[in-house]
Amino acid sequence: MSGVEVLSLVANIFQVIGFAADTIRLCNDIYKGRAPDDNLGEHATTLQALSTGIESHYSAASNTQDKELEGIAKKCAIAARALEEEVRFATKHHAQGDLAATLKVAVKTLWRKNRSAKLEASLGRYQTAMESHLLSRVCKQSDAINAQQEKAFKNLNTSIQFFISQYAAGQKTLSGLIDSNMRLINQTTVKEARKIEVVVASHVSQEVSSAEQSITKLVTAKADATQAIAHNIMHHQTQGLSDRQRERFLSSLKFTAMNERRNNIKDSHHGTFMWLYNLSSDSDWEESEFSSSTHGSNAGERWDGFQEWLLSDSNIYWISGKPGSGKSTLPGNKMQNSLKGLFCTLLHQGLSRAPTALDDIFARSEAYGDKDHDTDWSVTELKSLCLATLLKYPSMHLLGRAR
Repeated sequence: MSGVEVLSLVANIFQVIGFAADTIRLCNDIYKGRAPDDNLGEHATTLQALSTGIESHYSAASNTQDKELEGIAKKCAIAARALEEEVRFATKHHAQGDLAATLKVAVKTLWRKNRSAKLEASLGRYQTAMESHLLSRVCKQSDAINAQQEKAFKNLNTSIQFFISQYAAGQKTLSGLIDSNMRLINQTTVKEARKIEVVVASHVSQEVSSAEQSITKLVTAKADATQAIAHNIMHHQTQGLSDRQRERFLSSLKFTAMNERRNNIKDSHHGTFMWLYNLSSDSDWEESEFSSSTHGSNAGERWDGFQEWLLSDSNIYWISGKPGSGKSTLPGNKMQNSLKGLFCTLLHQGLSRAPTALDDIFARSEAYGDKDHDTDWSVTELKSLCLATLLKYPSMHLLGRAR
């Protein structure tokens, strides 16, 4: 066998001896009535793997030292398999109850304890042989150093590489090699645990970050939706308030008899009130019977034109006639024949059809929103507002021109 093969086999033997000693100790604890150790099953599995590893190194021995080493390896493999049976027996009967519960089990337990003691003694002899003359003859320190330089060294598992490295450094006893190996295992375990911790922490951080982003998006979406709802509510409230203000303002311009005259007009006789707007003296109605009977001897005289009076600076227009001829109907009631009623009517008719102009009025003065009756207005206010509105909105539809 090559130097690497020899050192690999020696490492496996030492590992079997070390794990076997721990396994025997754990089995003896069970025989004494203690609960099985959690690591006992792992020890059995490790022993099985190590015995298989030892058997894989069997080859045709080229010299006496190799034969002695191979013999110890075979004995260690047999001891490992025997300990596997011990583990199965101990754990099986402990699960069924106290091992000393029956005479049969007690006898088996006593025999097993004696067998374990023999195995322990045999392993002790193998350890002594390996630590004394055989190890010093088979594996010199220089061989271990040379083995580290071989290409096959890189193909060995970490434990065997560490074993050869420690042996090359001068560690010769089984306890020292095992302690060094356990330190390596602990260091490797710590490194792997740290790697796992880093990976888990990174994964958790990613998940937390992803969850935070999802929550942020959800909260933002909910906040936007809430803000939109609040905006709509405020918009509706503002819009509703504006509508109420408009209605209140328009109602302040409307008086009781505003539409009374128009609604009371019946189908009139041909020519009724037409003379008021007619400037011609030879109209058809002047030749009618109604005209003759109404004006008598003054039928041919020319009436003062009503339209001319409207365009003049005079505030008085004299009307005379027979009872029932419509003298009172023409001027109407107090509001109907006053400038205040005229301005209220013009503004109400115009602003009812022009909401933009109404909004502009509110923008100029909030005091207009406090008016809710025609008595809240003065003629000066109405005249000023009417003229200003007509100047800014000349296309506003009105029934007549304010003066």
